[in-house]
Amino acid sequence: MSEEISKYLVMPLSDLESAMLGGYRSNDPVKYLGQDGNSPNDSGRSLLDRTLQAVSAALTANAGAARQKLCVELEYCGNRNHNSVELVTQLADAAFMYAIVLPFPPFTVAVYVIRRGLLDRFCACGN
Repeated sequence: MSEEISKYLVMPLSDLESAMLGGYRSNDPVKYLGQDGNSPNDSGRSLLDRTLQAVSAALTANAGAARQKLCVELEYCGNRNHNSVELVTQLADAAFMYAIVLPFPPFTVAVYVIRRGLLDRFCACGN
């Protein structure tokens, strides 16, 4: 698993998005099983955007515990440029990640969240 995570951490963002979508381009329609049991037909971009929104909402809902774990204990801001498999693993294992129904594996979502800068904003990292 760590080899796959390492690969995702350094590949171009567009390639990561393509890998997450199973080879679909970000504007192609993607079928997946939604929370209501239906299979919505979203574009890949919409699905990726909704994934970021779901993680952002979960971070906000669990802000105190999430900041303590990610920003303080894991020192996200200081370690974010180290392509840390441990950081990805800790984020993927965070309890709030399992409370979100996502069409992607938690490790892949964790890498995507890091690569898109969501945690930079959440932890208020400087440049």
